[in-house]
Amino acid sequence: VAYIFTNCEPLIDSASPTLNRVVDISQLAHEQPKKLDEYWEGVLTIRSRTILLSFGSVVKSYLLPNSIKMSIVKCISRFLDITFVWKYEQIDDE
Repeated sequence: VAYIFTNCEPLIDSASPTLNRVVDISQLAHEQPKKLDEYWEGVLTIRSRTILLSFGSVVKSYLLPNSIKMSIVKCISRFLDITFVWKYEQIDDE
């Protein structure tokens, strides 16, 4: 094998030893990021730091038990200097 081309996300992938014949091509097809709309620009500039809380595509936030959701809310409410954006899949959920 002359070369091995990999397509991994460098910001998420863990560090691992590699060889000079392993070439990462993940950045090859990336597009320029689009400008945020006015709403999100406002949300992200309220405080100097922002954390996106997301459980990915497997775990749905609205399916978590209420006790877990309330624990998360209680925890993040202590960080007044950080904006938290919670990916929540069901708007009308109590």
